[in-house]
Amino acid sequence: MAIESSASKLNCRKCTNELKGFRGCNGKPEQPFIFQGKDLDRCPLKLITPESFWLIKLHNYFEQGFLPFEGSILRQPAKILEAFDIIDREKQRIKDARRK
Repeated sequence: MAIESSASKLNCRKCTNELKGFRGCNGKPEQPFIFQGKDLDRCPLKLITPESFWLIKLHNYFEQGFLPFEGSILRQPAKILEAFDIIDREKQRIKDARRK
């Protein structure tokens, strides 16, 4: 959900009070978000952990050639590399789904 939400260009900082009510930032949305066939009872960004946002941001830098930690790829924490693999697979799944 974190990858798909970030790809949707939702941005809490740019959300007006009217949009917050519509999207369900502070309660039930006027129109629910549909994620993988299920209605969400609030903005999907409210369901994403700060760690997930942090990992997506690090992955974006990684795609530009920057490693999150000092040293070569072999010196990166296994947890980070595993997260990057998951993010890559999810981005590919979203891209494939949009082509259909």
